[in-house]
Amino acid sequence: MDENGCWIQDPDLSYEQERIAIQYDGAHHADPAQRRSDIFRDESARDAGWRIVVLT
Repeated sequence: MDENGCWIQDPDLSYEQERIAIQYDGAHHADPAQRRSDIFRDESARDAGWRIVVLT
Protein backbone atom coordinates (compact mmCIF):
# COMPACT_ATOMS: atom_id res chain seq x y z
CA MET A 1 0.00 0.00 0.00
CA ASP A 2 1.17 3.54 -0.62
CA GLU A 3 1.03 6.42 1.88
CA ASN A 4 -2.61 7.07 0.83
CA GLY A 5 -3.64 3.47 1.48
CA CYS A 6 -3.91 2.61 -2.23
CA TRP A 7 -2.84 -0.84 -3.41
CA ILE A 8 0.50 -0.97 -5.23
CA GLN A 9 1.22 -4.67 -5.62
CA ASP A 10 1.14 -8.04 -3.93
CA PRO A 11 4.65 -9.45 -4.44
CA ASP A 12 5.38 -13.16 -4.37
CA LEU A 13 7.70 -12.58 -1.40
CA SER A 14 8.53 -9.43 0.53
CA TYR A 15 10.55 -8.13 3.43
CA GLU A 16 8.30 -5.32 4.60
CA GLN A 17 10.64 -3.62 7.08
CA GLU A 18 13.45 -3.57 4.50
CA ARG A 19 10.98 -2.64 1.74
CA ILE A 20 12.16 -5.39 -0.60
CA ALA A 21 9.67 -7.06 -2.97
CA ILE A 22 10.59 -10.25 -4.82
CA GLN A 23 8.70 -11.28 -7.95
CA TYR A 24 8.95 -14.71 -9.57
CA ASP A 25 8.15 -14.06 -13.24
CA GLY A 26 7.41 -17.25 -15.17
CA ALA A 27 7.11 -17.71 -18.93
CA HIS A 28 3.78 -15.88 -19.27
CA HIS A 29 5.56 -12.67 -18.18
CA ALA A 30 7.31 -12.64 -21.59
CA ASP A 31 4.01 -11.67 -23.23
CA PRO A 32 4.27 -7.98 -24.28
CA ALA A 33 1.03 -6.95 -22.54
CA GLN A 34 2.01 -8.74 -19.35
CA ARG A 35 5.52 -7.24 -19.52
CA ARG A 36 4.04 -3.70 -19.73
CA SER A 37 1.86 -4.47 -16.72
CA ASP A 38 4.87 -5.79 -14.81
CA ILE A 39 6.90 -2.68 -15.59
CA PHE A 40 4.09 -0.43 -14.34
CA ARG A 41 3.72 -2.60 -11.22
CA ASP A 42 7.43 -2.37 -10.44
CA GLU A 43 7.71 1.36 -11.15
CA SER A 44 4.82 2.06 -8.79
CA ALA A 45 6.50 0.08 -6.03
CA ARG A 46 9.85 1.80 -6.63
CA ASP A 47 8.13 5.18 -6.45
CA ALA A 48 6.82 4.12 -3.02
CA GLY A 49 10.38 3.37 -1.87
CA TRP A 50 10.55 -0.38 -2.45
CA ARG A 51 13.48 -2.25 -3.97
CA ILE A 52 12.24 -4.77 -6.54
CA VAL A 53 13.98 -8.05 -7.29
CA VAL A 54 12.66 -9.95 -10.31
CA LEU A 55 13.60 -13.61 -10.76
CA THR A 56 12.88 -15.38 -14.04
